Amino acid sequence: MFKATFFRKVGALSYLSVFILILLGGVVRSTGSGMGCPDWPKCFDMLVPPTCACQLPPDAETRLNAKREEKLEKFALLLEKLGLGEKAIEIRKDTRLREHEPFNPVKAWIEYINRLYGALTGIFTLLMFASAFQFFRNKPLVFWLTLAGTFLIFFNAWLGSKVVVTNLLPGLVSMHFMISFAAVVLIMAALRFQKTVNPKLLPGEKLSMWIGLAVLSLLQISLGALVRERVDLLENAGQLTQDNGWLNLAAMGNLFLLHRGLSMVVLGIHAWIWWKAFRNKESNRVYMNLLHVIMVLFLVQISTGALNTMYPFPVVARTLHILAGSIGFGIQVHFVLQWLRIGKNETAVNA
Repeated sequence: MFKATFFRKVGALSYLSVFILILLGGVVRSTGSGMGCPDWPKCFDMLVPPTCACQLPPDAETRLNAKREEKLEKFALLLEKLGLGEKAIEIRKDTRLREHEPFNPVKAWIEYINRLYGALTGIFTLLMFASAFQFFRNKPLVFWLTLAGTFLIFFNAWLGSKVVVTNLLPGLVSMHFMISFAAVVLIMAALRFQKTVNPKLLPGEKLSMWIGLAVLSLLQISLGALVRERVDLLENAGQLTQDNGWLNLAAMGNLFLLHRGLSMVVLGIHAWIWWKAFRNKESNRVYMNLLHVIMVLFLVQISTGALNTMYPFPVVARTLHILAGSIGFGIQVHFVLQWLRIGKNETAVNA
């Protein structure tokens, strides 16, 4: 029924859609639209978000609060079954989780568009999974990688609903963000192991180098997610900035300093790899072009990080910071998968 070319096309659409979702998630987070729709999957109990408060049902707040209370209790019961009884008690007692989000049409539509694109990503992933059955016998790894990636996409959608129910509970938001990267890795791996790779496109550096860089970048992204939660806490407490308007570095703590320092390490290693390949006139063009891209991405990430420090977290800088790091990580994963597909003991052949 499905052909290998169809699998590759919907697979590419799937992981590209996840990257776009990460971008949209950055927009949602940076504009404070995470609770633009305080219920899920509907928005203010409507299939299409209202454009003004006049379109809201008269008892909307009462109904939404009742539904949220019901969903919070279900989530607390689930946590208890998973052995997280203390967390369940915290959720039941935390009054902040029950604060009502005032209606804002712009924030509602930003969150709604994010959800619509999430649904489209789910469709692409399901099509990829359906077409992966053709590899069940001759390339079982491709099938199981696709299955795992599909599971994470839909698990993350479910987790997103819990993020809304718990009013952007710290920890849950970061988990939702990081699972997106795990799903991308699995989907990219399924695509890479499905097709034959040209040894001429093998990256110049060894497998261990790219694995190390990918791990460092993933750690950097994880630290960034935790820093973002710290920003939210300080912002709510009115302690995010100093009297001069700059970021309150003392309040940000050691995680922020580690996040910033690690970014310079990652950039430095990439600069060394880029310079080494640039001086080697025989480096293959595709590899060199990707190195150009990844250098630009990490320079953008560090520049926007500096802007976030001087002018605490403007919307555009926040979004570009997340997007640049995400795509850079994706290219690193691509290099790792190239090596794994061909075999780490094989010598790179220059184009």
